[in-house]
Amino acid sequence: MNYVRHKKTMKIAGGIFLVASLSIIFVMVKDQKSAGAEWQDFKTNYSPVVAVFGQVVEGSKTTVKVDEETGEVGFGVQGYKNNKIQLFTKMEKAIFQKPKVQGNKIKWSEVQKDVDVELHTFDGNLKEFIYIKSENAAKSFIFDLTKDFAESEQIELRDDAGMTVTAVDKKTGEELFTLDYPMAIDAKGKKIPYHYRFIDDKKIIVEAHDPKLLIDVKYPLILDPPMTVREYDELLVKIGQNGNGPGNAKDGDIVTVKPMGWPWGDMEYRDFVIIRVPKMTFEEREKFNARFKSIDDQERFRAIVNREPLPQSRTKHLDGAYIYGLDYVSLINDERVKIFKKNSDGTEEETMKDDLIEIIRNRAKVNPIIDATALNLDEIIKEKQFVLMYKKIKKGKLKLALGELPGDESVLPKEMRLTKRLEEKKSWLARALDKIIKPAKAATNTYTIGTATRNYSTMQAWEDARDAGTDIEKGECYNDSTFTAGVVITGTTGDADSYMWLTVASGNRHSGTAATGVKIALASPNLAVYVTDNYTIVEWLEVTGFSCESCNSWGIAGDYNNNSTFRYNLVHDNVYWASSIGIGHVGQGGDNSFYNNIVYSGTQVQPFTAGIFINYESGTGAHYCYNNTVYLPMSSGGSNGIIDVGSVTVLKNNLVAASVEAFSGSAAGSDYNAGSDTSAPGANSVDNVVAANTFNTVTENSENLHLKAGASSINAGVDLSATFTTDIDNQTRPTGAGTWDIGADELIVNSTPAVSSVSDTPDPVTAGNASTFSVDWSDADAGENIKVKICKTDVLSNQNCSGGYWATSTAFTTDDPEEVTYTAQEADVGTNNYYAYVCDDGGVCVASGSGTAGTFTVTVTPTATSVVDTPDPTNPGRSVSFIVDWNDTGDAVKIKVCKTNALTNQVCDGGSWASSTAFTTVDPVTLVYDVVGGDAGNTRDYAVFVCDSTGLCTTGTTGTFTVNAVSTVPNIKVRGGLRVR
Repeated sequence: MNYVRHKKTMKIAGGIFLVASLSIIFVMVKDQKSAGAEWQDFKTNYSPVVAVFGQVVEGSKTTVKVDEETGEVGFGVQGYKNNKIQLFTKMEKAIFQKPKVQGNKIKWSEVQKDVDVELHTFDGNLKEFIYIKSENAAKSFIFDLTKDFAESEQIELRDDAGMTVTAVDKKTGEELFTLDYPMAIDAKGKKIPYHYRFIDDKKIIVEAHDPKLLIDVKYPLILDPPMTVREYDELLVKIGQNGNGPGNAKDGDIVTVKPMGWPWGDMEYRDFVIIRVPKMTFEEREKFNARFKSIDDQERFRAIVNREPLPQSRTKHLDGAYIYGLDYVSLINDERVKIFKKNSDGTEEETMKDDLIEIIRNRAKVNPIIDATALNLDEIIKEKQFVLMYKKIKKGKLKLALGELPGDESVLPKEMRLTKRLEEKKSWLARALDKIIKPAKAATNTYTIGTATRNYSTMQAWEDARDAGTDIEKGECYNDSTFTAGVVITGTTGDADSYMWLTVASGNRHSGTAATGVKIALASPNLAVYVTDNYTIVEWLEVTGFSCESCNSWGIAGDYNNNSTFRYNLVHDNVYWASSIGIGHVGQGGDNSFYNNIVYSGTQVQPFTAGIFINYESGTGAHYCYNNTVYLPMSSGGSNGIIDVGSVTVLKNNLVAASVEAFSGSAAGSDYNAGSDTSAPGANSVDNVVAANTFNTVTENSENLHLKAGASSINAGVDLSATFTTDIDNQTRPTGAGTWDIGADELIVNSTPAVSSVSDTPDPVTAGNASTFSVDWSDADAGENIKVKICKTDVLSNQNCSGGYWATSTAFTTDDPEEVTYTAQEADVGTNNYYAYVCDDGGVCVASGSGTAGTFTVTVTPTATSVVDTPDPTNPGRSVSFIVDWNDTGDAVKIKVCKTNALTNQVCDGGSWASSTAFTTVDPVTLVYDVVGGDAGNTRDYAVFVCDSTGLCTTGTTGTFTVNAVSTVPNIKVRGGLRVR
């Protein structure tokens, strides 16, 4: 049922209808005005559409249908299957009642606790806004995927690594529409990437891609998972080139092809030009994303499996070259092509073509978008000349040696090519300083890679745009989403001061186990990270999805390079085939380092090559494999651990548990290794390691290859601190003989921190104000950094409060006491329990169920809603009553009727006319003042204060009452002659 490898396909089976509402759709014919409703402001070039509840409404691009009472929404592509709806969406555990409507906007309030849903419907696009209004609200949402609908049998949903979900026609491969990349934004503008996850064939969930990003957000959080008709694809086309060598993208080369709506990075709009083309199928896009391979894959397979010398490239001058290019200069001049400028508000407008080439080639400016959707793909995308000749040679139609193929050139005519990448313009002063001042060393240029408004959206775009000619070019990946494509790092001449450095931003790195940091999960299995440049660094990546039948599948590989470093990587796959290799090096080159990497396999379809493979290095250099962990369990024939073939490789502190042979081949100086058999090289190595006694967890798909207490590899390694000092968790290894552990993990016996005391102040705290929790803590490990967690329940799991938290540290600190704050809400009024926990940067926390308990009280300031004095005026000798209506949630109050508008510590500064004797919950409260003779003929001022039992008081509500000079009661003669005054 798989659509492609690592593209989860959800079958809408027999009469099942899809429901997946990350984009609920709809609109309404009635223009009901809703006073006071607040709406999201969303601008777009799509036309608003109106729909009638319960009926299918057709636009020029879409068909929609909405159920007013359930929030269920249908979405379909106009012209497909008789304009029937293809996808229905419905949020689970939600109650949709009485929507507010304004034009094409609809809003349901409180569909769940503190959750609102708002929809904006357009012809071709649906924007859904899920308001997460408080910390107590749900942060993830499940949508049903089942409904009886016959047309669904031909439609399937493809999960594109959680980043998007695409509705595909199973027979034709046509992509109809997508649930686009979901993003949440908090009240401070912080962006939290979300993703989609199928939990079975009938449900889909939208959740934060990295739950850690939900810490320290300011509510409301507004989640936006849009749905869009798939109208076109987008090409990322290189402008200029970094060099003439093999692997350098040339002017006009197509770097990647992405579906409509891809979140391009800001630098991609400067380094490349984005061109819209007619939409393709997934297979067609993968074809255009493929790189040219000069050596037949099967030749490499046979050589690797048979441990034979690898065949040398017969087209070395073309290795890594792109197959496809595009003449964007000629394209712009085509009258069928339109140019669009993207505005800051998200809208687009067509612009003139005047001076467009100069604008595109000026790197300091953001490029407009070229719309070539009116042309067919054959008119736009061209195979290069050397590729066409190569195909003829392979078919025997051209008598020419492969080595005689012409070099890789741009598809643009020579007179049109931009042969040098244009840098951003510098000021006159900056250029003068560059000439006068020679920097002591190369600069480090850091660029972000990810999908949440980063510089580059793919690793390959970063590599193609940057050239380590004079500087260090550093690409920092972020855990915004799963990367479905890898990277080929080639085409630059690196040295010790200028090189390519692919890494992961701090806080986004894995912790030595799967799904804890930045991940490459290839959409099409092959080679995830391939490096030919010298001095390159590749680190902190999780790599999976690379293994397949009949492909040259490597997780991370170096080739023909020297002095490169591959470290702190986690490489694994669920299914391994015969040619699979986790990390390694092939071809020429040497002095490369591989350390602190973990490699493991899942189910093996065939016995595969190795976890770490160093093959046929030629030259005088050596490779260094230090402190790596390889776990390859027995399955369908087994596999080898670390193989060194015909090379010079020094192996130290490597831990291997493999089903065939742990180690094969090594150079002099190899020692202090540990293996599951007796093949570990070196007199000080450890033999017959048992995986179950060595690793925390060896259960398939739940592997945790950190060392278990008592493992034979603990303190059995050699101190390599002259080369590196940390482990796979970035923990510092000890120094000295007999202190280093063998393998990527160093078992650090970490003391559990403790909470000495915790206090909260002020207590009580008024809603809307901050309460500060001060936590005194201790940790026996010197210099330990900690975070404080103030949990709502006494349950902690994976350093997170399972029942939610009141406050938490935003970063690790050594501050003692550590103070964290929480802004009290009206919903918190009353007494609230809390439990203080401390976690250190080694991942050790106060045990769950052992939090230091406390309570804090939240109050609201009381209000006097009305004050009446009666009778007014009154007579001497009579009384006046003060009737006070008040409000104070969950509290008791006293009323103070003061003579002046001044109150100190709940006592009237100028005396009182009347005052409650005890706190009461009676509302309204009536107080009485008996008029005295001195009041006769006077108007008296008063100020009423309402004070609650927590000490909070209102401001004074002022008024006056009047006492007549003499009684105004008329004389009444009672029967019997008595006169009453």
